[in-house]
Amino acid sequence: MTDYTPNFGDPRVEKRIVHALGMSLAVLSPTVPQTVGSKLIKKHFGQGQHPLGKYLRSTLLVTTDDHYDSRSGKCQQHIVSMEGATKLAKAIGRTKGKLTQQSISDIVVEWATDKFGDEMKNGFEYSDKAHRLWHPLQNVKRELRDDYFTKNGYKYKYDISTTAQTILYQYAIKHSEKALELPCISFYITNKDSVRTRLSDDLGIPKDETKRLITAITSGAYISTKPMTTVYDILGGDINKINTAKENVFLTAYRADLTKLWKVIKDSTETSGRKMSAKDKWYLYFQEERKVLDAIRNTYDNLFLVHDGFYSKQQLTTKQLTDLVLSTTGYKLFFDMDIL
Repeated sequence: MTDYTPNFGDPRVEKRIVHALGMSLAVLSPTVPQTVGSKLIKKHFGQGQHPLGKYLRSTLLVTTDDHYDSRSGKCQQHIVSMEGATKLAKAIGRTKGKLTQQSISDIVVEWATDKFGDEMKNGFEYSDKAHRLWHPLQNVKRELRDDYFTKNGYKYKYDISTTAQTILYQYAIKHSEKALELPCISFYITNKDSVRTRLSDDLGIPKDETKRLITAITSGAYISTKPMTTVYDILGGDINKINTAKENVFLTAYRADLTKLWKVIKDSTETSGRKMSAKDKWYLYFQEERKVLDAIRNTYDNLFLVHDGFYSKQQLTTKQLTDLVLSTTGYKLFFDMDIL
């Protein structure tokens, strides 16, 4: 759109740019393509046929996969153009030179304050889907989300340690008719950092991706060379890495434990007459996780949930949380706390 230039002095244009810029910097990566729904883009960028909406899309978004399928729910994938973001930030006076981490944080906080300021004051409005409470702020990059909540007095951040494995392990033990030994899962629960470090070294991937890999396998993902599968995507389609994962001693033992774990759970649920799908597994886990988070949010105020963790305005001891969850749900979970 070389023939259109926004009126950057118009407050309405400036506000629209802050929304588009803030959302893009908050959610999108400049290097790793991510799925973004058309409704979210329209909400922040405006109508696609409008000159400003077209300009913002062409300036900020780089489409890496333009395939859209309404039947499967597949959305387009994008990265954010940092060149375009810098251009817009300069145009509305949010930076004088290149975007820094601080200027990006300032823009994202400005956007989030405008979009979610009322919820910050009056209570967050979640969407309740499949036993999980969802909110747009959960999709914001971790360090930027930390900045926003810290500025609003949420200085304490809590995460449940190895949530999925611990809950599913204890659920299976409880529902097994005979003694159930799952040594590899038990070892992972108590030694997650060392396991992830070793796997990261063996597979040549970052620790965050190793965590994603283990979580995906826990819920039933196969280690496969087939494109469009979860593990294939996590390992970047690298056949050597996929074959290494297949042969990895820890993952082989872990998957064997999972087979026993899910058989016990399957036999104790309504899916006992058919094979348990990955969707069934996630649904059961989310159901049990929700009991834990409901116990916490029904006891304490001023929290913001992020799936298996939360931000808090008040400092709670990890023992308080462990004792509360044990007494209300029967799960013995341990919490990590960060002071932001």
